[in-house]
Parts: sequence; structure tokens; C-alpha cells
Amino acid sequence: MLWIGLMSGTSADGIDAALVDLGESPRELALVHFCSSPFSDSLRERIHGALAGPVALRELLALDRELGERFAEAALALLRAAGIAPSAVAGIGSHGQTLAHYPDSEVAGSLQLGSAAEIHARTGIRVISDFRRADLAAGGQGAPLTPFLHHARFATDGERRAVLNIGGFTNVTYLPDSSADRLIAFDPGPGNALLDRAARWASAGREQFDEGGARARRGRVDEALLEELLSDPYFSLPPPKSTGHEHFGEAFFERARRGIEAAGGGADDLLATLADRLVAKGASIRIVTSDKDLAQVVREDGRIVTYDLARDELRDAAGVREKFGVDPDQIPDYLGLIGDSVDNLPGVPGVGPKSASAALRAFGRIEHISSDPLDWSDVGVRGAARVAALIDAHRGRALRTRDLANVCRNVPDTHATLSSLRYRGAEPTVVETLFDDLGWQRIAERIPRWSKR
Repeated sequence: MLWIGLMSGTSADGIDAALVDLGESPRELALVHFCSSPFSDSLRERIHGALAGPVALRELLALDRELGERFAEAALALLRAAGIAPSAVAGIGSHGQTLAHYPDSEVAGSLQLGSAAEIHARTGIRVISDFRRADLAAGGQGAPLTPFLHHARFATDGERRAVLNIGGFTNVTYLPDSSADRLIAFDPGPGNALLDRAARWASAGREQFDEGGARARRGRVDEALLEELLSDPYFSLPPPKSTGHEHFGEAFFERARRGIEAAGGGADDLLATLADRLVAKGASIRIVTSDKDLAQVVREDGRIVTYDLARDELRDAAGVREKFGVDPDQIPDYLGLIGDSVDNLPGVPGVGPKSASAALRAFGRIEHISSDPLDWSDVGVRGAARVAALIDAHRGRALRTRDLANVCRNVPDTHATLSSLRYRGAEPTVVETLFDDLGWQRIAERIPRWSKR
């Protein structure tokens, strides 16, 4: 039996549409086709405006109808791509676009836009909607909804499992066994909704997310502010609990932004620790980069690795040691000694990669490298006395370069989703304009992957 699922997340970036084949059991589920339709800039701005509130009833109704039209178009586009007639589909499940979620007992309400009547009228397919309000009416929190799928797909006897879903807001499902009665699910806190706000602020609205984590990599950390934000009472509440923009929205973001600016930081500082925070939430990260300095975030447990796209090289901790001769956490010291021409960072004159790595293997850190040639007898460096003297003479410069090369990773937690950081290729409009201005049209033809082609 064929069904369509329609979803627009709290990030309000577009519509995901999935055509699935459902069997008699919930575990008998097969994906037939999937497509994603981004919202136009104007529609996204209207959604964000409605989220910020207040919003006139006329605009609310108009937005509900237009979103219904977009959901219907997404469903029909999905069927065309799959080569399936609407008459062959049993129904559509449409979540809608969340505008408000107040699960507390005083309100116990959740509002999603995207008229189900409009979807039915345009597709001729029956539509099921209002999932969150139905759960609230039954005494639930209205969120998360993903545990139904998590239980059907992942629950099993003899093994405890947990499923973490990081969207605009995060949710986690604990599955101790195959029993639905023992399942525990709740929202731990915000996800990439805060990250997206930071990206829009950092770019004056030009960027909807921090593509490739580029801004985060340039950032530095404000530990005190991080601890302050993590002290929010929501994080210590026991489950069941759910949250949304109402709690972790504009006001919470402004609190973080003011804290960063008060400490003399900038937008990139607000984004710098995403990889570490995602790993703490259970994710595995592959950073697409050829920069040497990013090798320092590679983890021994393999949860963070780097991938050099141009050379098609995946580099874990062992790969970092093979490539540079030092452990990942020694990369800033390594760059302090040899410098980094890409980032215009000076090193110690006359000290090359082999001497630098050998010295760090023997002494650990720049400040511990001995200036006494006798201590270098087992280091295995040719001209050890000369190298020791050079490092001692330029130790201050090397330490300053190390500080500049160090990647800070503990700014206020934004819980970004992996999908928001996924490498999507070169953005053609920006690259083509730049290459046209520079007369590099032939180079542009060699770019293998564009983000919107």
C-alpha cells in the first residue's frame, strides 16, 4: 500500500516528500522515492516572520493556504518523478509547518500550517494531519513524533538502542527492548534552529545555514557564556518534555549574541564548536577539508575524521600521524614550528616538517622542546644542535603561531544537524561570478559538483 509523507521542519527551509510502501506490519516499510523542495526566499521570510510574531489573522490564513499549495505541489512532483498515478496512493500524511508549540498544561496546543483541505483538493488523495494536536489531546507532549518510526525500525529484544534525531530541535528515543510500553522519548533541547539564526545574523541574511561549518572553524570559544546558556532550566527538566522556538527562539539567541559581543567575540565564535557538540550528541563527523589545521579535531575513536575531496583521502588519527608525523592534538604545535602559508602564519625559519614532527614526538609541546643539544641525541634529527638553537631563538613566534592555528571548539551550543552541515558542492552563482571577473572560466568548467545543479 503506497503512502506519501510530507514534512517541513522547524528550520523552515523546504519540504521533504517521501513515497513509501507500507505492509501489514509497521516493520514492513520500504522507501519508493524521495524528493526535497526548498521554499522560496520570500516564503521562508514570511514563515520566519510568523514565527517571530505577532502575526495578523489574515496573514496566518493566507500562509496556511499557500503552504497547503506548496505541500500539494511537492506530493504531485514526487509522484511524477516516481512514475506513480495519484489514484494508486492510499493517502498522504502531512505534518505541516510548525508555528507554535506550547505543550504545557495551561495551553496544551501546537499549531502547524499547510491546509490539509488544500492538499486534498489539489491531489485528490485523502490527507491525514494534525498529528501533534492529536497526541496532545491524548495526554502526550505533541512531540517528538519520530519514536513511532524508531520503534518500528530499530526496537529489538536483547539489545538496548537509542536513536538521536537532530533537526531544528533535537529528540532522542530510548528503546530498551521491543516493547512499546518501555520506550522513552523526549526533546533534549534546541538543534540547528539556533545555528541557522547564527548563520543569518553572521551573513546579514545572505546565508541560511553555515555551509561546511566554515564559519564555525574560524571561531573561538567563550566558556563562561557556554556554561550560562547550558544552565537554562529546560536542560535539567526530566522527561517527558518537548520544546520549540517558543523557548529556544529569538530571545534565547539574542542572549547568546549579546554575550558573545560583550566578550569581544564575533559571529564565527558562536559557531565554532559544532563538531564537538554533535559528537557529544552521538554523531560521527566527516569534515571536508584539505587544511592541515583541521587535522587537530580528528578523534582517536574515529568519531571525527577529515576528508580531502581533491585527493579523495579519508584521514583518521592514524592517517594524521602517517601524514604529519604527530598526533592530532599536536597539530597546532606542528604548525607553530613549520608555519602555514595558506593562512599566512610564520613558522621557525630553517625548521622543516620532518624536524618539527621529530621534535614534537620527542618533547611533546613547543614549550618543552629542549635547547640543550645533549637532549636531542635520540631524536633522530640531522643537525640537531642547529635545529634546537633555531627553535629556542624563535620560540615566542612559534607559540604565537600555535595560538593562531588552534581551533577553538566550545562556544555556546547550537546543536546543528548533520544535514545542515552536509557538503553540497560549489554554489554556482557565486563561483561563476567570481571566476568570470577573474577570467577563470575554464577552471570553473572543471568543478565536479555544484550545489544547485
